[in-house]
Amino acid sequence: MERAPILSAHDLLHVHRSAAGLERLPDELSNLLVAQLSCNGAVAASSTEAEASASPFELLSSLCAHARTGRPRRCGYIFKAGDIAWHCRTCQADDTCVLCQQCFSRADHHGHDLHFYRSGGAGGCCDCGDAEAFKLEGHCPLHR
Repeated sequence: MERAPILSAHDLLHVHRSAAGLERLPDELSNLLVAQLSCNGAVAASSTEAEASASPFELLSSLCAHARTGRPRRCGYIFKAGDIAWHCRTCQADDTCVLCQQCFSRADHHGHDLHFYRSGGAGGCCDCGDAEAFKLEGHCPLHR
């Protein structure tokens, strides 16, 4: 399974520097940034009024700050058609919480109540690292 982020840290920093002179970011880039921020934990998926009113430049700065750390709080892998999504009923908060193959294989779910399915490609992202989605022991070491 390919693990490349939507935008690499290098790309983010380049866009951040390039955007400094712009009055606003193109809508497509703004939407991409909001989607990635939601999946990697920088912005809650159900954004508040304050987050919704944040400028794209503020969102870009926030995403760049996460990229510099080298370790996002959440995996955020966006499922493509045919990817395996894992449910661990022992660790998950509800049936919408899933792990990607890589996070699942790095975590210890031995003896847990497990289920998997192949993604239809309708979106969704790995919840590894989201404290509201899984118990701490359900996260892989990279996203704990």
